[in-house]
Amino acid sequence: MIAYLALLFAATTQAAAPRVLTLDEALASARAHQPQVRQAAAATAAALARADESLAPLLPQISGNAGYQRGTINYTNTANGQSTAGGPESWSTSGNYTFGLSASQLLYDFGQARGRWRASKATAEAQRDSERTTLDQVLFAVRSAFFQARAAKELVRVADETLANQNKHLEQVQGFVDVGTQPEIALAQSKTNVANAQVQLINAENGYETAKAVLNQAMGVEESTEYDVADESPAPLDGEDGTLDSLVDEAVKARPELAALAGQILAQELTLRSIKGSYGPTLGASTGLSDVGPNIPGLTWNWSA
Repeated sequence: MIAYLALLFAATTQAAAPRVLTLDEALASARAHQPQVRQAAAATAAALARADESLAPLLPQISGNAGYQRGTINYTNTANGQSTAGGPESWSTSGNYTFGLSASQLLYDFGQARGRWRASKATAEAQRDSERTTLDQVLFAVRSAFFQARAAKELVRVADETLANQNKHLEQVQGFVDVGTQPEIALAQSKTNVANAQVQLINAENGYETAKAVLNQAMGVEESTEYDVADESPAPLDGEDGTLDSLVDEAVKARPELAALAGQILAQELTLRSIKGSYGPTLGASTGLSDVGPNIPGLTWNWSA
């Protein structure tokens, strides 16, 4: 019976233990749920779609049309600057069918359309780098909040140990007062220390809960703070002990926001070239085929280029 109760108590304790959140889990949650990351990804998708749209003027353009018109066929003759009826006027009507198919291709426009397309592509690449910047900033915020929560957890542990020590000291002082080796004021002072330790523990626990709430916000999730952050330490980075100049050079090459700025400058330069290209003429080729007649069997075709 005693063994059964011990197992039941152990199972209850294990079930009541809060889950442990690791840094990798926090980072994965931010990638999946942080609205800033999703917004940046949507902006990149929109920029890529606009780049595809700007390619359209460079491709062959094909259009077709079909129509039917019905009306009177009264006509006039013009002689010596005067118009007279060409025949008896009537409300009789006849129909006319029109079918057409045309195709055109831009040949040369001094870089207008191609410049706009290249500028859109550069803008999309700059937005992709901006998306990386947003992701890096979000992950950095998650890492900072995670280790702040871990520090707050350590403060709770320290405050709990301090309270335990003060309770032990209170027991000792109580014994000394009972045997008369210490005055009553020592017992009052010890009780005060225990109360202060309890306040410090409450403040530390509140700080830990607040830190976990900030971590939830950084991850972009709305959930309870009924979990513990894992006891993890940041791993060393490769080359972090290098010289300042080498670290600056590496940062300039790797920072996505710098690449985004360079892409934006390139996009503006290409846009400027495209605008200058509009000063010249536009050369193109087009052709069309039409089929016209009063009825479907009697249509007459024509071709033009």
